[in-house]
Amino acid sequence: MSDYERYMDYDGVHDDDHLLHPPSKTAVVFKILCKCLLVLTCLFVVGVLAFRMVFASWYPASAKELKMTPAISAAYQANGSLTALSQDMIAPWEDRTNGFFIADNLIVIKESGSIQLSVRINHANYAYIAEKVKQSEEAVKENLSFTLYYGAEQTPLTYAPTSVTVDSKFYYDYYKICFDGVDISDSVPWYRLNIHVNGYADSEEKPYAGILVYENNEEYNVFYPYEISKKELQAK
Repeated sequence: MSDYERYMDYDGVHDDDHLLHPPSKTAVVFKILCKCLLVLTCLFVVGVLAFRMVFASWYPASAKELKMTPAISAAYQANGSLTALSQDMIAPWEDRTNGFFIADNLIVIKESGSIQLSVRINHANYAYIAEKVKQSEEAVKENLSFTLYYGAEQTPLTYAPTSVTVDSKFYYDYYKICFDGVDISDSVPWYRLNIHVNGYADSEEKPYAGILVYENNEEYNVFYPYEISKKELQAK
């Protein structure tokens, strides 16, 4: 008898043992169900991540399109056209690591001195703000206000918004904020959007949160044309 035969006799294992004892139907079904569950779980995780990635940069039309305020409409009627500009914000949050507010969709109309932008906030972040300012979440939502600020040493500029609208979609609130009659001459190099919570002690110099939303300095940022659609021009 060969060494191999002696080993097989000792070990008690034969290549065809699995043919004598096939797995039960229950085990086969269980194995298939586990594989299906694993695949479905992976698909679900990928779907959730893809959904969040898409909506991380998504804005409703009401937040990103030009809003024809009375000042812009009057300028359009008087001039027959509008010069619209935009730029990408370099730091669109108030804090790179713990920012609650994200600004985007800047539109500048030269003829009316208008600046429009949107601000997005995750619904879950109201709770953190409420804890800091010692107000309820509903009070924080009602008490949010915005100003456009340039902190010149001699004559600082502050503008209240002409219009503020809110659109809520999925996880976020989207604020559309419009300012008219703003000084957008070359003498003003930047504007900061100041975010206030009414009832909380802050100031224009030190607001609850501030985001640099406008830079009139080609060394740091540049403007590019914003194409106004017919839909935007005809909207009221």
